[in-house]
Amino acid sequence: MFTSRTRPALRLLSALTLLAACGSGNGPEPGGTGTFTAVVSAPGKDPVTITGDAPSLGNRGDSNWYTHMVSPDGNSSFRIFFSGAERPAVGEYQMVNFVETDATPPVGQFVATGGTDQASLQGIALASISGTVTITSSSSTSIVGTFRYQAGAFGPGVGTVVEGQFATNNTER
Repeated sequence: MFTSRTRPALRLLSALTLLAACGSGNGPEPGGTGTFTAVVSAPGKDPVTITGDAPSLGNRGDSNWYTHMVSPDGNSSFRIFFSGAERPAVGEYQMVNFVETDATPPVGQFVATGGTDQASLQGIALASISGTVTITSSSSTSIVGTFRYQAGAFGPGVGTVVEGQFATNNTER
């Protein structure tokens, strides 16, 4: 069922989900971090809209970029990872399976993971199976885009769709 290949990804997802579910209650400080909106649609449940802060970080040393989108109460969180550059250029990109790639997408692609304590979505795995990310603006200080992916790379949640938009305040190091 879970192999040595999937265990690191599962550990990372578990840690991120725990972080999202337990939240400090304070969440990120408002302003200056960027914003996001995500709608999570799970089979047989009403869609849930989540909004919050969206800072992002690009690492030149390992050529990766990510945004960590967090609700103000800290109880919902999504991460979108990009491999191959300290920030993605304008364009459309493929989002691939979080578990099958051990949370490390191939160069030029994305993966996503997340968690929420929204009552109707508890226990649903929000790790990406497939989808797209479209970057509409990309600079050293801001990344703007949209995303849509099928979630449920493992466990409950197959058929769940996560879609939204972000406008991050970007940091590169």
